[in-house]
Amino acid sequence: MNKEQIASFCERYFAATGCELIEKTPVYLHVKLSPEADKELTGRTYYWNFVERTGAEPETMSFRFIFDEEAHERANPRPDGGGDSPQQRLYGLPPIAPQPGRTLEEPLIFGTRRLEQLYASACRKGACLQLFEELPESPEAASGRTVGPAGGTMAGSVPYATWLGVNYKIAYVCDRKREELLSLGIHLSTGEIADRFFDRLIHRRLTPRMPPRTTLGETISLERAARQLEEVVLEHLNRQDYAWADEARRRLAEEEERIDAYYGDMLASSGLSPEEREAIVKQREQRREEIRWQHEPRIEVCPVNYGLFHLLDDTFREHAVRRRRR
Repeated sequence: MNKEQIASFCERYFAATGCELIEKTPVYLHVKLSPEADKELTGRTYYWNFVERTGAEPETMSFRFIFDEEAHERANPRPDGGGDSPQQRLYGLPPIAPQPGRTLEEPLIFGTRRLEQLYASACRKGACLQLFEELPESPEAASGRTVGPAGGTMAGSVPYATWLGVNYKIAYVCDRKREELLSLGIHLSTGEIADRFFDRLIHRRLTPRMPPRTTLGETISLERAARQLEEVVLEHLNRQDYAWADEARRRLAEEEERIDAYYGDMLASSGLSPEEREAIVKQREQRREEIRWQHEPRIEVCPVNYGLFHLLDDTFREHAVRRRRR
């Protein structure tokens, strides 16, 4: 990731967690953490336990996250002996307690501890979502009327189609590894299953807040929908070429032959005591288990993230967009 991508990710993360954006420049981002983000990022467990027990007003920490250290140093030269230690600035180690009125400065570049912490937090909080497609802006939407199929307007609710979307990470593992992402969605009313479901969401405006006059209809349970998606994943796996697995087993057999030959020569020695022979056999079996774990072909499937996506009915959306463009 380059500096611009890191800055964009951080801005979106802090906005999503309710932080106060104090100052934004191409070089750094000055932000006051929300209680939610402070708990995620600063590791001040005892402080937050104290706040929750006593009901005290929480004091969250402020950070200036730097995306371009050279530019920041040129604009703000540090006095000798001032500022955080190089270890703190490089690895983003938080202080034990906050110091009111002080803004901590940390670099956010690829590989730093703090950036990895932000990624991990985003993955945890983004693993399960519920989002609604925003209504196209139009005079009818603003006045509380919806667009009818004939292009006119009518009073009433907005029809939404609810989809369960899941991104599966599929790993083909042996002594080598290949991964792919399978994005699937299932309509919870009709049972329609869509491949490359994420592509349907890229250009839609989604919000976690339910829009007014929303009508939701679901007839398929989440358990049944999840089973149907798993069946699609199995069908996808059945269509794959597994020549890689045959090659992996061949390499495994060769490694096992080498191990057997190596330890066979050792066990052929006549000067071994029973204890030494038992130790060699145990070491051989341990080595065989390690080789099998490394070379044995296997497939690992993991749902990376999933969510309920309430999308506008296609017919309604087409007419609403067409109406807006007039």
